[in-house]
Amino acid sequence: MASPMMEGVNQGLSDAVQDGKLLLALFTHGPLNGTTPTVHSDLSSVKDLTNLCVYMLVMATIIVIGRMLVLSPLATLLGFKKGTEAHTKCVMASTELVFYTWSSATAYLWYMHSGLHSWVYPSNYADMYEGTDGSGELENPGIMRLTYFIELAWYLVNVCLLLVDARRADFWPMFIHHVVTIFLVSISWCAGFARSGVVIILLHNVTDVFLNLSKILNYVKTVLDVPVFFAFALSFAYCRLYLFPQCILVQYRNVTRITATGTPVLGDFLCWAASILVVLHMYWFMLVLRMIKHFLVDPQGLREAGDIREDSDSDDTAAKDGSKAKKESKKDL
Repeated sequence: MASPMMEGVNQGLSDAVQDGKLLLALFTHGPLNGTTPTVHSDLSSVKDLTNLCVYMLVMATIIVIGRMLVLSPLATLLGFKKGTEAHTKCVMASTELVFYTWSSATAYLWYMHSGLHSWVYPSNYADMYEGTDGSGELENPGIMRLTYFIELAWYLVNVCLLLVDARRADFWPMFIHHVVTIFLVSISWCAGFARSGVVIILLHNVTDVFLNLSKILNYVKTVLDVPVFFAFALSFAYCRLYLFPQCILVQYRNVTRITATGTPVLGDFLCWAASILVVLHMYWFMLVLRMIKHFLVDPQGLREAGDIREDSDSDDTAAKDGSKAKKESKKDL
């Protein structure tokens, strides 16, 4: 007779297989026709932790293989010599670009384009709590577990990557951001606030698409890096400094109302924790504004300033190494 722990592990593995089938159905049939079974929002059982571990293993495998077989050779084709700091940074930015593009595109298709979830639109944020009395909904469509566990797996793996990849100037703010994000995503899932969590995930990921694309364009010395960076700045201000606080405010109003009735929820604490991200966003936006000011004073300033997330002692290393690699490749020819 199997022990309760082994039964939980087996159930978790079974859930992971079911989630894989659901993901395949979403890509082949779309959210309107794909099967979306209801799942229980929890992370405290062996079953759910096993399922999350499977997500992490798959995510880590995809990242490692993707870097080795696709992104690293691509960086070499772009002129960055393998083993240089520029090559490493290009691969890092490409990894994030692929994930955030995929995450944003799937979120749009699954939640916005499908028309099944009107609460993802800013004008309908209040509908996130419709039919739940704001106390949270612990039974959610399986599509939400896909979104949540993929996001959790990404950030958990990236906490490890932060420790081994090229060190960034804002290493600690990024580390705090990842830890807080993992905490918020986990709590919102367990407390039943999956709808607001999906909105927050979408608002965050879409801005990182422009950021990482501008990094890569800056590394390869193209004229497109500046307009893409300005697009990032606008999307960052709109999504993270305008819409995100609105989402928190809507949740706070609902949570305050519910807490007064004595309903035991974690939403009130969740709102205060989310405020930490707002402070971090303000810090990062100050860096963005500083780069824009630098560019307005000196047209070449933005390119020379480099990546706002990189070590200040090597801000322009990627660009320099890229030029050096191109020169060396020409000599070899």
